Amino acid sequence: MGKYFGTDGIRGVANRDLTPDLAMQAARRFGELLMRETPLPRIVVARDTRISSPMLECAVSAGLSSAGVRPLLLGVMPTPCVPFFCKEFSAQGGIMISASHNPIEDNGIKFFNAQGFKIFDSMENEIEKLLDSPVNRFDLPIADEVGRVFLVEEAEDLFVNHLVELIPVSLKGLRIGLDCANGAAFRLAPRVFQKLGAQVYSIHTESDGMKINVDCGSTNPSDLISLVLEKKLHLGLAFDGDADRCIAVDEKGEIFDGDKLLAAFAKYMQETGVLKGAGVVATVMSNYGLEKALNQLDLKLFRADVGDRNVLEKIIAEGCNLGGEQSGHILLFSHSTTGDGILCGIYLARILAEKEIPLSELGRMVQPMPQILENIEIVSKDKFLQDGLIKAEINKIEERLAGSGRVLVRPSGTQPLIRIMLEGESREQLLDTMNHLKDFIEKRLVAVGAK
Repeated sequence: MGKYFGTDGIRGVANRDLTPDLAMQAARRFGELLMRETPLPRIVVARDTRISSPMLECAVSAGLSSAGVRPLLLGVMPTPCVPFFCKEFSAQGGIMISASHNPIEDNGIKFFNAQGFKIFDSMENEIEKLLDSPVNRFDLPIADEVGRVFLVEEAEDLFVNHLVELIPVSLKGLRIGLDCANGAAFRLAPRVFQKLGAQVYSIHTESDGMKINVDCGSTNPSDLISLVLEKKLHLGLAFDGDADRCIAVDEKGEIFDGDKLLAAFAKYMQETGVLKGAGVVATVMSNYGLEKALNQLDLKLFRADVGDRNVLEKIIAEGCNLGGEQSGHILLFSHSTTGDGILCGIYLARILAEKEIPLSELGRMVQPMPQILENIEIVSKDKFLQDGLIKAEINKIEERLAGSGRVLVRPSGTQPLIRIMLEGESREQLLDTMNHLKDFIEKRLVAVGAK
């Protein structure tokens, strides 16, 4: 992570960490880099519903146009629309203004290249260098060379049609509940599922910017569970603030998380002959139960570090077309270059419609193993990483759990902590192992001066 960029663009408390000035300067620097390659480049810009997003949209538009770039404003739209419109309008890049599942006060800026991928570390580093440069190395355009801002009024209609045409399936007869998190999917998601023929019940569809992700959406689907049970629905789908994630709820009110989605999709894609590669990509946080479920299908589980960019890189490296995170960020790579919650929901509904089975039956594919998480405070991550005795002890536990569980010990990317996760068949044995491992690591950290 850099000075401004984190694991997913620039993010912080809006108007304090992520100020309009920073947003304008970052967008301008992004535009400057693109101007080196293409005269009068076009950049698509979308935002979520949070109250600070219009403010940052204005700042981003000003920064881009001051660099000679033509911003194409899509309005309130989900994150996956940005890669789509980059290609649809032959744009040279895209920007999404959103803090995803974060609380109202946060916001963020995600940058995409012309191919619809989030920009690489090299371009992030270039933008950071330009932001910290005391000298303006770029002659700002004047007169008719200043970028003009365009409003794409038909953006929502175009994206609705794109999703409907992407997976043309009749959902007639399905009763589906949608929790739109008062976010970017608030209007678009109900339109898509209604157009596909489903009977739709929507909640949390306000767009005033003050309720995005508040006690709703993929991080808190309790209202959706109640809706599914009350209305006797076949399926519930909960999105996050920018609709790049999706968590499902089955007809019994049970959560159908990202691990279960990956298993269900893998089985269906394998049966229909569209699954590519030797398996599926997930992160180190996915439950061992997913790995066992995939093994039953003679598929491998390729694990990546946490983060959608890491999942994408692993998908490309392994030649796969399915990957995701336990949080519901699912990447159907044959259809999209980023996670798309609405697309994920369509795909799941399609399986139910074609197989005519309840979602709870699909959910039985994955039997989550007991999991225990613990944190240890630390003052030096380097000393922890370099200690051979800790590594040796972790290796012993890995060997003991092989085939029946796993251990994951890693430094936090944002806090001075060591995170320990254990999974296995017996919670009692896991507790004993955790107490032993935690005590061993803490003693070693004291010995090497890392605690």
